[in-house]
Amino acid sequence: MKIPLSQLRFNSKADEQTWGINFQRSIARTGEEIFWKPTSQNASGIVSNFGDLKGIKQLSEPRRLEVMPYVSADFTRIPDQTTSDPYYQRNDLSGRVGADVKYGITSDLTLSATINPDFGQVEADPAVINLTANENFYSERRPFFLEGRDIFQFGETKTFIRYNSPTPFYSRRIGRSPQGSPNRAGVDSEYSTMPDLTTIATAAKLSGKTKNGWSIGLMDAYTLQENAEFTSQNGNDGTLAVEPATNYLVGRAKKDFNKGNTYLGGFATAVNRSLNGRYFEDFLHSSAYVGGLDYEHQFADQNWVASGAFSMSSVHGSSEAIARTQQSPVRYFNRIDSDVLSVDPAKTSLQGFSTEMSIKKQGGDDNWLAALTYSQSSPGYEINDLGFQTRADLKWVGGVLVYREIDPKYVRYYEFFAGYDSGWNYDGDQIRNSVLNGGYISFNNQWSFNYNFGYNFKQYYDRISRGGPVLERPKDWNLIANINTDRSKDISFNVGGNLRREIAGEYDNAIWFNVRYRPTSNIQLSFGPEYRNQVDIDQYITAVEDGNATHTYGSRYVFSDIEQHTVSANLRLNWTFSPTMSLQTYIRPFVSTGDFSRFKEVAEPYTYNYDVYGEDLGTISEQNGNYTVNPDGGRSSSPFTFSDPDFNFRSLQGNAVFRWEYTPGSTLYFVWQQQREDYSKIGAFDLGDQLNDIFDAKPTNVFLIKLSYWFGS
Repeated sequence: MKIPLSQLRFNSKADEQTWGINFQRSIARTGEEIFWKPTSQNASGIVSNFGDLKGIKQLSEPRRLEVMPYVSADFTRIPDQTTSDPYYQRNDLSGRVGADVKYGITSDLTLSATINPDFGQVEADPAVINLTANENFYSERRPFFLEGRDIFQFGETKTFIRYNSPTPFYSRRIGRSPQGSPNRAGVDSEYSTMPDLTTIATAAKLSGKTKNGWSIGLMDAYTLQENAEFTSQNGNDGTLAVEPATNYLVGRAKKDFNKGNTYLGGFATAVNRSLNGRYFEDFLHSSAYVGGLDYEHQFADQNWVASGAFSMSSVHGSSEAIARTQQSPVRYFNRIDSDVLSVDPAKTSLQGFSTEMSIKKQGGDDNWLAALTYSQSSPGYEINDLGFQTRADLKWVGGVLVYREIDPKYVRYYEFFAGYDSGWNYDGDQIRNSVLNGGYISFNNQWSFNYNFGYNFKQYYDRISRGGPVLERPKDWNLIANINTDRSKDISFNVGGNLRREIAGEYDNAIWFNVRYRPTSNIQLSFGPEYRNQVDIDQYITAVEDGNATHTYGSRYVFSDIEQHTVSANLRLNWTFSPTMSLQTYIRPFVSTGDFSRFKEVAEPYTYNYDVYGEDLGTISEQNGNYTVNPDGGRSSSPFTFSDPDFNFRSLQGNAVFRWEYTPGSTLYFVWQQQREDYSKIGAFDLGDQLNDIFDAKPTNVFLIKLSYWFGS
């Protein structure tokens, strides 16, 4: 094994150096891990347990400059269709050029930059069905943003338990899908063409750790304005901006003290958009800033650690944009039964704070570990311009006690934990009141078993009615369990399941299975199907203003029962032909159906009581895919309608990436991606028919070739 000195950071001017180093050997057949510098299972930390490599002398300063230009071409073929859409093109050929640059400014600091990056070889996000008011979280897979991302992490303390913690830096915001559209701009367009992603013109980051204990990270990215072409109803053509040019800035610094046992750190982000008085001002912030401090202190031979983080946010924009932020699902300032929150329509900025503090016992010669954590986010805290956050308006505390045995008599290892957590919004409504218990056992044959059990006592939903009244959450329990076999065998598998039961009648049943097969040392196959069936009695549908609904503050909050069936499977083949040549393939069928029934409205706040239309209240009828409700039988309340929400979604994603490193650092990619997708307003579930229908959907195929060349030493 050779590691070029240009890839290591060291002080070449020192006469003699001592490097921290360790080697680990994993023995698959026995499950053992052997270290050159012995590391106890009771010990905490990683780097602090390294050994010393001494006597390093006369190292010359390496030339730390790497340039890797690339050129790529992609061909997209969409299904054939008969349409008068002037923007329809069945075949589309395009190309890109760009480059990555890495330069060692000093032996401690490295500058990385990318110009017009291309991530065509990155696996696409999995298809999902989201019936909540919040967006989905997707993991980062793009190489530029993955490399060195640990240095930018902020806001999470050392603990065994947390709830709804915000993520101040979520790199998927950079290069996101455009947020505007012709319809959003008030343009009556009949046809339009929308870009899938925002173009990243350039991004750069400076990172490293100095010899006097400073860890530094600084990243800046600039995305271009994205435009969409459209044709209006009267046949006129036009071009409209659908995403403004935006600059993203992230800064992170930490200073080590006390031989590395203590650090103090700072964090900041800034987002600035070029709105220029356009329709974006109605819903986007012109600027958004976050700043924070954090600390960590290890004591008692590193067996205990105290840590904390505090940050403040400030977003700015038009009164329309800030009013929209106040009413977003993250906070619902417009919640009708709140005594603390209210919308200020004149505001042009919004500020808030978030904090998390923990104390954790993370090691020691005894068998006990523990953690206690407190977190709080004020109602005005908002970081979704460059972070990820699903709720503010939260005060929460949780604790966990862990018992472990690292050298038991009859098994290899086991641990069990128990905990409790509780949380409130700023109105004092208890929105968390739960106990948890779980365990993990590793057997001598390298099989393992783990489970997690939770029970929710009486608590309340303050988000489920989307700004409407607070509702009680029925008591429920949830059990998740997994069995894993010996992964060192040519064939191994894991099987698991999830059971949830609620006193109001809701339930979840899920089972998953994953088998891994290694016919040779360089070929790995895996297949993982999953089936989930769930029934919910409180699926939000809509809200309708009605002055007669005095019991719910002048609006009717419509809910329904829903039964969902979801089937998915992951099939992967990884074939390594040689150390420089490999093939990775991925296929994922996904089917989800939703059958809505028993439409109803909230009968009383702070309960889970509902009045079912046609049974307890009024009448309901369905015609031509629309439901019509007469809530009081046509006496004084006006009827209202909503469309049938039943759905049947089918998707098939396929991805194949051939990678050839034809010379060290230089790579050739061949990529084939296929997407099949179909949707209908039918809630019935029949697995055989659903799987057949997937292949009836016409595919979209993308073929890509990408060539990069590495210049460096």
